[in-house]
Amino acid sequence: KIDTTNMTSSSELVDVIQKEKTGLNSIKALFLTKNINGVPELLTTKNFLLLLQTTAPDALIRSLSDKYLLGKYSVAEPATNDNKSTVFLVFETTNYPQTYASMLDWEKTMLRDLFALFDIDTTGSNSSLFEKQWKDIIVNNKDARVLYGENGEDLLYYVFVDKNHFIITNSIDTLKEVTSRLITKNAQPL
Repeated sequence: KIDTTNMTSSSELVDVIQKEKTGLNSIKALFLTKNINGVPELLTTKNFLLLLQTTAPDALIRSLSDKYLLGKYSVAEPATNDNKSTVFLVFETTNYPQTYASMLDWEKTMLRDLFALFDIDTTGSNSSLFEKQWKDIIVNNKDARVLYGENGEDLLYYVFVDKNHFIITNSIDTLKEVTSRLITKNAQPL
């Protein structure tokens, strides 16, 4: 659990999240709380997006449930065998058509809103990344959207796993792993 009661900026939250460690090949859920009358309560989706100071469209925020998951996934880098962890977000929607349309609208500013959280370098010559267009791809048999960098490197992804959940992350490995786990979790026996 991460107490956000006294946090006043998105950079404070990002610093704490980046310092969280995860075990190799594991997922760590990070629960954001805020003390209300001395009692810790989970931060709602709306309050989480406000703390991050995003410009997510109001229609998107209204179409999301209060449930979300902020997490980190850790995997060994093949070349160096170093432990590399990446952040991911899983949101739950209450209105799929509205959420989908609003995500397309948020694409215009999503990188600007989330680059610090996902540790994406936007300085110097990378400042033109904010003008890049999102592209369609397929990940784990799901339609996904990706934002590529100047040299074709992947910067940010989002995918609707089903009509109720979507994931945002900056790593294809994390996207595949979290998608697989959500699909397996939601599988129903015949």
